[in-house]
Amino acid sequence: MNFNWKIIALGVITSIASCKPDLDEPRYTSGQAVFTRFVSIGDDFGAGISDGALTLNGQSAAVPNLLAGKLQLADGGEFMQAFMPAGNGVGYDFINNSLTGSSNLSYYINCQNKSSFKINKSSFDSRSLDWLGAKHYNNYCIPGLKSFQAYSQFTGKSYPAGNVFYHRMASDTGVSGLTSTVLGDAQYLNPTFVMVWIGSSDVYNYAFSGGTGEVGGLNTFDITPVDTFEAAINFIFDGLTGAGQKGIVANIPDLQDIPYFNALPYNGLKLTAQQASDLNAISPPGINFSEGSNSLVIAEANGGIIRQIKRGEYILNIINVDSVNCGGWGTPQKPIPANYVLDSVEVSKIDNRIAIFNSDLRAAANAKGFAFFDFNSFMAGLKSGYSFSGASATSNMFYGGAVSLDGFHLTARGYAMVTNECIKSINNKYKSNLPLVNTVDYSGVLFP
Repeated sequence: MNFNWKIIALGVITSIASCKPDLDEPRYTSGQAVFTRFVSIGDDFGAGISDGALTLNGQSAAVPNLLAGKLQLADGGEFMQAFMPAGNGVGYDFINNSLTGSSNLSYYINCQNKSSFKINKSSFDSRSLDWLGAKHYNNYCIPGLKSFQAYSQFTGKSYPAGNVFYHRMASDTGVSGLTSTVLGDAQYLNPTFVMVWIGSSDVYNYAFSGGTGEVGGLNTFDITPVDTFEAAINFIFDGLTGAGQKGIVANIPDLQDIPYFNALPYNGLKLTAQQASDLNAISPPGINFSEGSNSLVIAEANGGIIRQIKRGEYILNIINVDSVNCGGWGTPQKPIPANYVLDSVEVSKIDNRIAIFNSDLRAAANAKGFAFFDFNSFMAGLKSGYSFSGASATSNMFYGGAVSLDGFHLTARGYAMVTNECIKSINNKYKSNLPLVNTVDYSGVLFP
């Protein structure tokens, strides 16, 4: 029998090659962690709030959702979110104490006859308030959620008694009286890996209201008492790590690094020499103006005393710039109201609580052996810039690319960058090798 050995040899080589693994295809592993069931719990940032509202687009770019996509490459499971209907979503206006929709940009001619940008708020989508039924999800980061509300059996009530964002996804909305809890719903999935990103609402609800709440209170606009916060995060961690589960913790950004409180500088009153002279002629003692940049005039809450704002005090980004440039706001005749301002006393209270709460969060992470993402440092560094794989961003509200139009929450690109920092922390802590997110795939501020 005659054999064609060349043909046989070629067939064997081809067969071996077909069984050879692709050397270019990386193998991702979870290292010392278990990613099978990933659950997140927290407030605004983990939910994906952007442009002042929770929307479908924002949820899609939420850090837990982007992170889950990478965990799935290393035996992570399905990640379910309570997605909003497509559209304007729903947000909360702290000054007017009302629901609103997402914001968008438009061009307009300002009072100085120059082309500029205008932020427009849409109406909220009423479909976003509808209960989704007795279901369970993986992302229990709830906008506006304070630490101690994570285990309150009233949080799932309908608006305004409860949290509108949790009500729609609560497994039980309390028809019989009490509702399910955020923590209880998160525990239901028996997570193997957890993200805890809570504390911002415990402080910033007070800041966004212009300091109208109390320090050490439990109401919407108050700063949470220290002992209450510490007890709450211990309860949350203990409730999610009973079997030694691991995860990652993120902390709270400092006030000075938030564009919302820095959009209008304290010395944002620009005057000509004649305008300064005219104002000096009618100003009370202690208030003086000169040509160029001047400190704006504010009204204090105690008796309406007016004074010029100091460096280190902040004006909320709800002031129409045209009102300052052309409408006389920030002068002795039209002082900026106290609830639009964070004075030095209020700023000190906020800074103090953020420092304490961040220390508590890091201590809890260390105690449980969790990875830690320093969001505070990330936001501080964002002022000078962040770059990754061809994408760069700063915290400039319009042109920076990372911070959305509400001046506090991030854009899709900003959340992608944060996700990468979380992945780096997880890989470093647990010896996993998760790949990073391609930040250029995600958008910044959308211009008209």
